[in-house]
Amino acid sequence: MTESASTPSSERYSAVAIVLHWAIAAAILLMIPLGWWMSGEIAAGNPSGGVYNAFQLHKSIGLTVLILSLVRLGWRPRQSAPAHAAAHAGL
Repeated sequence: MTESASTPSSERYSAVAIVLHWAIAAAILLMIPLGWWMSGEIAAGNPSGGVYNAFQLHKSIGLTVLILSLVRLGWRPRQSAPAHAAAHAGL
């Protein structure tokens, strides 16, 4: 069953929670191949300026994930969970 735009908010997470969730997920998924590439370049003995810039980007993304996670943790207690999420809270 598909949900429409008229679905009551009590049946879904808020737009803020959804955006935070997917922004964190996308950032983490971006960091994984970036980290593998950086490790490979260092192991191959190619510590170029591009690797240095990649390390700086990797750290910036990591701090962004941390901040977004803290925002999400602060947002969560202020919003009630959808009925289906509350029913599975004990799992």
